[in-house]
Amino acid sequence: MSKHCLGVSCHSTNERLPCRTTVCFALLSYPGREQQELFWRHYLHATHHGSDGRQAGSNAAPPERLQDDVLDRLVAEANVWSLAAHLYWGVWSIIQACYSPIDFNYMTYSGTRLSEFRRRRDGFLATAVQVFGSTP
Repeated sequence: MSKHCLGVSCHSTNERLPCRTTVCFALLSYPGREQQELFWRHYLHATHHGSDGRQAGSNAAPPERLQDDVLDRLVAEANVWSLAAHLYWGVWSIIQACYSPIDFNYMTYSGTRLSEFRRRRDGFLATAVQVFGSTP
């Protein structure tokens, strides 16, 4: 069986039925700035105090006294890594659409991930440049 994926001819010996699987991707549930800050404060509190509630042996400031610039850096870095994840899974899905025997609409999934990458890219990268300085 031969099919075309983004202009690339892909060949497979697996004769499958057309994909019936749909992609349901919770794009609107990506946390906003306020939710991200709340997550980082709770995460750092847990790592600062340890799982038993006692303070860990660290000279770092407690999460309650985190400076805004520290939170800015954590949020910006996480957002840039989310872009990398969208790009990775978008490309992975294109490859899977060509070679996977699994009945799944990989091209729709890829389109969703790559669209989300494009939608968020400019804002996330602008924030990262603002927080970390110019790009290398």
